[in-house]
Amino acid sequence: MLCLPFLAVCQQLYTCENAIEICSKGAFKIKYTRDRIEAIPDNKIDCWTEKIAHFWLTWTIEEAGDLSFTIFPKYLDDDIDFAVYKLDDKGGCGQKTLLRCMQSGMYIGDLAGSLRCLGPTGLTTAEKDTYIEDSGCPYGNNAFLSALQCQKGERYALAIHDFDKNLGNLSIAFYGSAMLSCDTVNCLELTTSIKYLPKKAIAVFPV
Repeated sequence: MLCLPFLAVCQQLYTCENAIEICSKGAFKIKYTRDRIEAIPDNKIDCWTEKIAHFWLTWTIEEAGDLSFTIFPKYLDDDIDFAVYKLDDKGGCGQKTLLRCMQSGMYIGDLAGSLRCLGPTGLTTAEKDTYIEDSGCPYGNNAFLSALQCQKGERYALAIHDFDKNLGNLSIAFYGSAMLSCDTVNCLELTTSIKYLPKKAIAVFPV
């Protein structure tokens, strides 16, 4: 079986339909190769007031289990929002269902009070909040929501929005008992030097 767990490139359109496909858990860096493209509005995002995702990832579950991830931004006070969707029965984006919505972040004028809602964010089995954290940083918000409980064959999409627009220096790590396709087979390891990629592209590769 030939897989590409080590490099994926998405060009031009930052939408669910053009998401970067990953096929293994682990840690990945996400960066713009050379010339960053501005994110475009996607009216299908029903999680944020500003209907923009700076990039999308998608994956398919090979073996059932829980799935978590942590997004690590460039700076500890970056405000990262994300939305997790379950895709429709055909694996498409047309009828995707919103499962998690992370909006927490900065309270304007109160950096100290906002710190627990800035920096790393994601899903974890230790968190009880299952659906949403609203904007700002009210009591109880910590920028994490509960892990997904996944079944074999399900497809998911993750939309990431860098509110501070410090784009190109994120990393994301996936964890949990659920398996993706390249977690269950020996995949051929392929790598490509970033200098050979298109000027306007996003690259995802292992940390």
